[in-house]
Amino acid sequence: MDRRKNKPLDLKKHLVDTTAVISFTYPPLAIAEVRRLGASVSIWSRLKGAGFAYLGMGSVFSRGRDLSRMLFRVPKSGREGLQIFHDSIYSGAFAAAYIPLVNMSSGATAAEAFGNSPSYAFVGAVTGPLTGGVIDVGRDLMGISECKRGWYPKAIKNRSPRVKKLIAAGLVAASLMSMAKIYSPDDKCTLGYSPETEQLEQKLVR
Repeated sequence: MDRRKNKPLDLKKHLVDTTAVISFTYPPLAIAEVRRLGASVSIWSRLKGAGFAYLGMGSVFSRGRDLSRMLFRVPKSGREGLQIFHDSIYSGAFAAAYIPLVNMSSGATAAEAFGNSPSYAFVGAVTGPLTGGVIDVGRDLMGISECKRGWYPKAIKNRSPRVKKLIAAGLVAASLMSMAKIYSPDDKCTLGYSPETEQLEQKLVR
């Protein structure tokens, strides 16, 4: 098989997979870190994390997962409970170790970054088992491959390719809007609001 013919598909698959995972995991990650690190550090961390993911960090995650499955003899099919348990532990450990390093590159101290590791581990553990499903759905919506998961709604699965792409765009847009809400300094009810922001606003008014 000529690998050159598959490169466009491989690139599209990489972009779709990465976008799907980022859209799904970034809002809860922002919630977990914004109060401890501040909105500005968190924003830069998420942007850098996205850049690393698109440049290949996503492949590091998936290959590490394959290696972990092999070492712990976790099957690729069957024994669904064991697969869920493995993916939860692996994703939690990966998030707890990797995300603080990205945060440090964005200006957080080691104490701030790694002090938030338990939160990242929790988010990774919760989202890890669902990540594969998110990827499968993203590939289906973008016409790469059919999603055969039993929980995938037929009302979406049987839609036209054009409608599916609109649904995918809507989901990504919803993720971006939720991130903007979390980081917004204008709403005191948002998670990104802090006493420092209020003091700065008062000084500007005066």
